Amino acid sequence: MNVKNNNNRGKPATLLFCVCSLLIPLLLPACAVTDAIQEHTLNAMGGNKRTIDVHMPVVYIQPSIHEWNRSVGLFLLRDAGNSKMLSYDLTTKLHQKLLQKQLFHTVSVIKLLVGSNELAIEKGRELGFDYVITGEITSYLAPASIAIPPQVSIRLRIIECKTGNTLWYIEDSATADAPEIKKELGLATVDDFPKTSYIADIVLNTMVKHLEDFKRKGEHRS
Repeated sequence: MNVKNNNNRGKPATLLFCVCSLLIPLLLPACAVTDAIQEHTLNAMGGNKRTIDVHMPVVYIQPSIHEWNRSVGLFLLRDAGNSKMLSYDLTTKLHQKLLQKQLFHTVSVIKLLVGSNELAIEKGRELGFDYVITGEITSYLAPASIAIPPQVSIRLRIIECKTGNTLWYIEDSATADAPEIKKELGLATVDDFPKTSYIADIVLNTMVKHLEDFKRKGEHRS
């Protein structure tokens, strides 16, 4: 009886070993991809790893943008709070910044909200664009009674229509606690939309600056 009990106790351990043996080969490639993306992010940001804020966004570049003299379609930035006003406002601001920097041959606003990259690529091809830009805005505005500063996060993605590859991706956020924002907003009470728009505009400035620096470095290497 003792031998039988010992064998039974060994079965769960054997089963666990078998399960781990099957899972490890599946998990390793995922870890490798994660490490590669993190390493690329660190290289792109000068080797610094910090909490995301307005000065240190997450940037992902793969396989990279080699051709800038291209036509670009900019879709309306999706607002997680379903605010059409904020969506149009920030898309217009981003459009103006991209035109001012002359980063691409042409940049045109596509007045559509797309729910997936696949739809964006399909529409971009249909309209004859080389690249499309999609993005999303997420804002958190706590009631005045809660001591949590407003925060705005933005994600942008540049996709090549021909291949469907993501050429450039950036994610960044800022809060009203940031010194440059606090200085302007002060303690004055403002409506949610102006406050959110102001914070988001600073985030967009940072994003376009990173894209501009990325282009400049590429030109120096070529």
